[in-house]
Amino acid sequence: MVLPNPLIFLSGFLPSLRVPSGGQNLVGRVLREACLRQPVSLVTFCNRQEKPYFEPAEFATCRESHVFELSTSARLVASLLHPQLPLITSARFQLARGEVQRLLRQPGAEVWVEFIQAASLLDLVPRTTPTTLVVHDLFHQALERRSAAARGWKRSLLQLEARRTRAWEARILKRPDRLVCINDKDRDLIAAFAGRRDVEVRYPVVDERYRSVRRSSDCIRPGMILFWGLMSRDENEDAALWFVREVLPQIRKDRPEVRFCIAGASPSESVRSLAGPNVEVLGFVEDPVGLFESAEVAVAPLRLGSGIKIKVVEFLAAGLPTVATSVGAEGVRPSELLMVADSAEHFARACLARMMVPDRE
Repeated sequence: MVLPNPLIFLSGFLPSLRVPSGGQNLVGRVLREACLRQPVSLVTFCNRQEKPYFEPAEFATCRESHVFELSTSARLVASLLHPQLPLITSARFQLARGEVQRLLRQPGAEVWVEFIQAASLLDLVPRTTPTTLVVHDLFHQALERRSAAARGWKRSLLQLEARRTRAWEARILKRPDRLVCINDKDRDLIAAFAGRRDVEVRYPVVDERYRSVRRSSDCIRPGMILFWGLMSRDENEDAALWFVREVLPQIRKDRPEVRFCIAGASPSESVRSLAGPNVEVLGFVEDPVGLFESAEVAVAPLRLGSGIKIKVVEFLAAGLPTVATSVGAEGVRPSELLMVADSAEHFARACLARMMVPDRE
């Protein structure tokens, strides 16, 4: 009997179904499937946002698991020890390199990397070891968008880090034997700036619970607009604030009764302060299916971040009419349910176009 080769599974973020974030959920399912095929040694990282959801028992199917905490001190030390690396990856390299080097001594081992934030560890892998890298986003894009929104010295620092990250990404993307991304837009971008044209696309397959949503006029709440996401993420906070301050007042001129529902774990004080007669801040929701069934329209008013937004794929899979900015819709395959608008005025009009005309009698 020939035994399957051991797999070293490196994930830049916690691959967990418990974390309320689409990317981590997606990789959590990939990890589970890998453990059914071959013995898996997991090396992953846990940031401040993920820490409340970390449960060691979730990784019991792995042969071994090693979870490193991404603390502020670890990031600072790593930036000093590895100035040649971008800030997004230096701490992961410093924390995990010893463990990865030990695991690489296994005969016949293969390496699988999820998220470009962990890709610096590929520099430790011998060229004879089969390697796969799955890119969920190109982080230099996120930095470029942040720099465009910043001012003064902060803008200059972000521009510098964006250039450093882009150069590093262009190099590291050439390293794996097999390169996978999760949308066509990133595949084309990789070909343009890194010169690699053999990129596979693994478009996200969302959880069955979203595909099984059955929407009907009996359960839809007229005037309910839904935004769903991990609200401790800066790009989600910015999206909620922009929508409430710039878009919602324009919608209310035509639909004064409209209600904006913000659902997602760990809302900041700025987001919680939005709560009022027309804004509901729910915080963590165990199962959002009920919200998907009752919302009239879903929105993804993102202006920051990069890569495909799993929330938008989930909205569309559930049959939910959706309005997104260009950033929110990037990488998402065309759908009759999806409208794209970037200015506050156009975004408001798109939301109104997706909503049912209320009965005024």
